[in-house]
Parts: sequence; C-alpha cells; structure tokens
Amino acid sequence: MKKVNLFFVVAVMITAMGCSGRETQNTDIDSVDEFSLPPVIDLFQFNSDYRNPFMEDFRIWGWSRDGRVAYSATGHDGGITSLYFNIVDYFSPDSRSVSYWENFDDFNVDEDGYHLDVDGNRIDFNQIYRDFYNVCNENNIEFIQSEFMRLPIVHNSRTHNVSLDLTTQYMDGIDVVERYRLIAETQNNSFVYAAQDGYSRDIFLLGYFLSPFGDRALIAMGKSIFGGYITDFFVGLDLDMGFTAAVGTDFHSEDQDVISIAYAPDTIAGDYHLFIDDYANDRIIFRTTESVENFAFIEIYPYIDPNDDFFLLVGELLFGIDTFTVDTPLIVSTSIGSGIPSRGIHFEYKGMVRYFFITESGMDGSLMLVEFTPFLG
Repeated sequence: MKKVNLFFVVAVMITAMGCSGRETQNTDIDSVDEFSLPPVIDLFQFNSDYRNPFMEDFRIWGWSRDGRVAYSATGHDGGITSLYFNIVDYFSPDSRSVSYWENFDDFNVDEDGYHLDVDGNRIDFNQIYRDFYNVCNENNIEFIQSEFMRLPIVHNSRTHNVSLDLTTQYMDGIDVVERYRLIAETQNNSFVYAAQDGYSRDIFLLGYFLSPFGDRALIAMGKSIFGGYITDFFVGLDLDMGFTAAVGTDFHSEDQDVISIAYAPDTIAGDYHLFIDDYANDRIIFRTTESVENFAFIEIYPYIDPNDDFFLLVGELLFGIDTFTVDTPLIVSTSIGSGIPSRGIHFEYKGMVRYFFITESGMDGSLMLVEFTPFLG
C-alpha cells in the first residue's frame, strides 16, 4: 500500500504538546530529565506558495555517523492526538528504519485537560520522550542539531544548484505530475534522481539540512496532492556520490500494509466477500493482515472550489464489512481507470478512520492505495 505523508494534523492545537502561543494542557512536556526537546523546525519557511497545515512540531533529534536521521512530529485526526517517532536512513539504498507512534484520545481527559490512559491515569509524556531518547541512543544517534537552510546547497566551497523537472499529464480537467527529476549540479558534476508520481498536482523544493557527519545533504521537498493537501518528504544526497532513495515522512509506516490491493486472480480458494459495481471492467482483491472495523468500499468524486483548489469528496458507501478479517478477502468487480480517482476505501484502525483512493502506478500499472483526507466543506 502506498501512503502519502498526510498524517492528518487537521486541528493543529495539539493537546499533547505545549506549542508557542497556544494553551498548554499538560505540564512540563517541553523538557525531560535528561535533555531538552529539540527545537521545532518549519520546513515551509522558505516557500511562499505553500504552507502545510497538516504538520505540527517537526523536530530533528539528531544524526548517526552511518547516515540515519532521528525526528518526531505530532498529529491530530478525529479526536486522536498522535506522537510520531522515526529514525530513517536517507543515505543508503538499504534503508534501516525505526518507526512507531503513540495515540491518545482527546476526549479522554480529566477536568484539568490532562490526557488519561485506559485505566484513568494521567499519561506521562515525559516518559514517552525519554523512551525515544533511549531508542536514539540504542541506534547510535548523536544529539546534534543541523540548521535548516535555503537552497542552493553550499558546502566546502562548492555550490550545488538544485532544481526540479516535472512531467505532467492532463487528466480529467487538471494537470497531474506523472514523473519528476530532482537535479543537483556543480561545475564538475550533475546528479539526477528520477521518480514516478501520478497523484500530485505539484512538487516543489523546500530547503536542506547538512549532515554533521560526512558530505551529505538532506533535501526537503513538498507535494500538493489530490484533496488539496500538502505533504513533505526527503531525499538524501551524497555530495560526492549522488542521490540515494527518496523517503516520505510517513509516520503511519506500521500500518502501510494492513490493507493490500491487487488485480484478482482467476480463481480464489476459500471464502471471500464479493461486490459487483455498476461499472465492472476490473476485478480486484483486498486483503488485510489483521482485523479492521467498519471497512467500506466507497465512491469518490472531485470538487474544485472557487480558488481552483482541488479536493476529493466521499460519496456513496457502495459495500461495507463490519469486521474485515484476515481469512476472508474482498473481491470487487469495478472500473479503476487512469484519471481522477472515483473509488476508494475507508476503515477504522487503531482508533482512527483512514481513507484511501485507488489508482494505478505510473511505473508498472499495479494498483495502489493512496491515503487522503476527504473534503468536508
């Protein structure tokens, strides 16, 4: 399942963290015993065209000498506050990562506004941050900050000019990025990172960090995607050897593959759910790796507001399963198409309702699930 980094910080007054200029509902969570929390970094500070309302409190904790970066952020979705923690290798083709998050019910608070656990005890946010501090230590993260800077990349008396080359395709009334190339050039070298897309309206540059260890730069980029949402991701650049893989700040990595989608084989062994859509040119299969609640196959349709912002709305619930289980897949006869998404799914997982639209990969034609937040008006 492909995920877009939208970890849905729709209401950005995060009650789990005291943010500057906001009411603090929990005490002493901006520091813990062993260290102070890293500073909040605005990845969009150099970009005047886009802002990201879906991210709050992005912090880089430190770097390892072998190329990993530790960072955290907060999110809020449907009354659930989430703290996300990642350690990701952006400079090796064999990415070694640690990703997890903690969810808290915003409605389960005491009279003073403190979050409570299932037993009614106040949640110790200091301990949560201490735990990530210990995870960083276990992964050889050194707690060193690196300044977020405006492009081009300047390092060791060399200037690396960074640019983007987008190839767009006109689909159903809008331009969609089909693929892109990220180019870093000096007087002597030119490095190119090429990738397929297929669901973004725009891709843009944000800035960069220099690793404190070695000649490495972490380039921050952004996407404007279906649904009018802004997301971000990083690409690692070895300033001597070139690009490695691009990795999104996908804080839901643990549930990326909970629901999978593929074209269905001719024969299916065992029991399965079946739904036949009005338009049935394709036969697809959904599977789950663990039980999820309130699974639904849904209609999706576009909406363009007066400012020419494009959104996705959820229409009719076409087929539903109260509890979607591992041993009973869902077969759907429908029509996917290659334009703006018209079909998708939603389900409840770990206390949150997740929405995905169905599209085809521009690389190999395989089916993908791409997460989005439906427009509510």
